[in-house]
Amino acid sequence: AVLDGTDAVMLSGESAAGKYPLEAVLAMHRTCLETEKQKVMPSSATRDPRFPPMTVDECIARQAMETAHSMPIKAIAAFTATGNTTLYMSRHLGDVPIYAVTASKETLGRVTL
Repeated sequence: AVLDGTDAVMLSGESAAGKYPLEAVLAMHRTCLETEKQKVMPSSATRDPRFPPMTVDECIARQAMETAHSMPIKAIAAFTATGNTTLYMSRHLGDVPIYAVTASKETLGRVTL
């Protein structure tokens, strides 16, 4: 899940009803932290990387993030009407913050989730 760019992971029975709830959460926490250190581009970022992007938004997002990962960029400001490109960009593993700039309240709500 971490390598796929998932924003959250969840334990259910292990932490809610198990004998060692704290230990289960701490073990998952350590595993996630170690996994995030890996310099791997998740395959779900823009579908399987062996195949070309399906949309123009995906192509723009992929190229922007490849550039950001190869240069000393501190942040990305992405102007967007729908939020699609910024959402595709956010799927890429990395430590470069992405700021979506939009005039649409609906898009603003969508990209801040």
